[in-house]
Amino acid sequence: MNTNSEHHARELLQEAEQCWQKNLTHAKRLLEEALQVSLQLQNELLTADVLLLRSVVFADAREHENAERDARSALLTYKAQGSELQIAQALKAIATTYSYRSMFAESVEYCKQVLEIAERLNNTPLVIDMYARIGWDNHSQNIYAEALEYFNKALALAKEINDEMRIASCMADIAAVLTRTAKLEDAIVYLQNALAIYEKLDVQRGRMRCISDLALIYARLHDYATALQMNFQALEIAEKIQLTYSQAVAFTNIAVVYYNLFDLAQSVVYLKKALAIHELNNDPLGIATNLSNIVVIYTELKDYNDAIEFAERGLEISKKINSKDLIALNYANLSTVYVGVRNYNKALECAEESLRVHRELGYTVGVINSLINKGAVLQVLNKYSEAESCFTEVLPLLQEAQNIEAQTKVYLGLSTLFATKEWNKYNPEQSEAWLLDAEKINTNTVDRNDELYYKLSEFYEQKQEYNKALEYIKKANAIHNEVFSGETAKQVLTLRAERELAAKEKQRLIIENEREVARKDAEIYRLEKIELAARNKTIEEQNEQLHIKQQQLNISNNKLRQAIADLATLTASRKARTYFMMFMILLFVFSEVVVEPIIQFITSSVIVGMLLRFGIGLLFRPIEAFAEHLTTKKQREEILDTAKSA
Repeated sequence: MNTNSEHHARELLQEAEQCWQKNLTHAKRLLEEALQVSLQLQNELLTADVLLLRSVVFADAREHENAERDARSALLTYKAQGSELQIAQALKAIATTYSYRSMFAESVEYCKQVLEIAERLNNTPLVIDMYARIGWDNHSQNIYAEALEYFNKALALAKEINDEMRIASCMADIAAVLTRTAKLEDAIVYLQNALAIYEKLDVQRGRMRCISDLALIYARLHDYATALQMNFQALEIAEKIQLTYSQAVAFTNIAVVYYNLFDLAQSVVYLKKALAIHELNNDPLGIATNLSNIVVIYTELKDYNDAIEFAERGLEISKKINSKDLIALNYANLSTVYVGVRNYNKALECAEESLRVHRELGYTVGVINSLINKGAVLQVLNKYSEAESCFTEVLPLLQEAQNIEAQTKVYLGLSTLFATKEWNKYNPEQSEAWLLDAEKINTNTVDRNDELYYKLSEFYEQKQEYNKALEYIKKANAIHNEVFSGETAKQVLTLRAERELAAKEKQRLIIENEREVARKDAEIYRLEKIELAARNKTIEEQNEQLHIKQQQLNISNNKLRQAIADLATLTASRKARTYFMMFMILLFVFSEVVVEPIIQFITSSVIVGMLLRFGIGLLFRPIEAFAEHLTTKKQREEILDTAKSA
């Protein structure tokens, strides 16, 4: 029996592993059932295997604490009685939980432990996974050169063993780095190759990832119609496989596209949809991240009160879960909002706090953005030299980060400083040089910056070089108008309309389905009600018959009780008469002896007649008593017959 139960648990575990990539919710249910069986069997190794897979599923669902708990529990069991490979798998799961929580140093530490075991066991798939994880940790910190190095090493090994799943995953990872470093054409090739493999293997989550990443690229290429279409396609896959976190990501990506289209209202709608999913999943990391995105929109809408409210809520959650990168991000957002309400001292305070946390994390991109924000606030406060120090501190960091957007902001900041007449270092030529450097680095990038051209236009207008000013204003307007003009605008609006119609149709079908279910429920209720009524009528008839029988029984019981009472009365009367007759016979006998002389003495008296009559009566008393006895016996038999019939 135990063997069969263990076999059943292993089957559940295998089924969960197979459906994990397609249906996270179902995988959870299967693992919970497998866990119950393994606990009943008191099989520690089987329980550890279930917990290990459940840890991976929890991590995908962004239930980080549950994921780490299960992974550590499995690790303890494996260390006590498992193999080195099992220990390595548990360490890998722990590394994943740290990586998902942006605790990259801790993640890399565990990855290196796993690598030592994997290389000792000559386990190439595990080595590939660890290279990919370390690569992703570097990528998440914007350390792109190291990230690309690890991803390429992983891809080479995957090709050696012809592991198609890992080949596709590594290609998608490499594409992510290429996208960040603006090598978009190469990124598209890698993603299309990965997508072809995932479609061949029917791996829905892989398809979803590739489609979502392609959407990001098309958004950067300003092909917003294609970007939206792909994001909606990714959303449909996420809904199909019931991966709610990915649904939230898709909503966020859609919001970003609408943000780029300057459709801030629509952007907020999708950000709030994403926020609702994170709240439903009780995912504080997702909630805090999404709140920070909403703050950006509200700041641009100049809805500063709501922006501050969302930013403070996001900051509170970030502190509660001790997510330092989100703490820094929310301080940065608050700094921008306080600039909007002209509370510059508070803005500076938040910018400095953001910078402090990013320095503590050693997060280069975060340090860069915080220094830029601080420099901008100091500039507004007329602290020009301190602002210059912030911008110049960023310059050497930009070479490591390879972030054109940040580099452009620094150049614009320095240009504005040197164009400030109140500053003792006022230098229009230097200001122009920084502007032209900014234009140069943006020439060959897809992320064209309309703000840069507006700045150039303003600069040349101040110099009264109106031809150049007009040239740059035209460039800025061209970028701005390109977003919502011509065929692109038509495609985006058509796509939105189609999406809204599809949503309404889906809602209509849901409502019709609910009505059909309600109708069926009502019909079932009606039939059950009829059946219940018939059943009740039968029960009532049976109760009526029982009532009649009960009445008959009560009558019989009453007759029986009366018969018993009568019998007792007759019996008592008969006994009294019998005792009296015995007394009279004794009296008669004794009278012959005792009163004979007296009778003889008074024979002639009047009393004699009376005594004689009395004596004759006594002679007849036994006969009378016998007759009474017969009558009483007959009555007694009748009473007993009545009692029996009752």
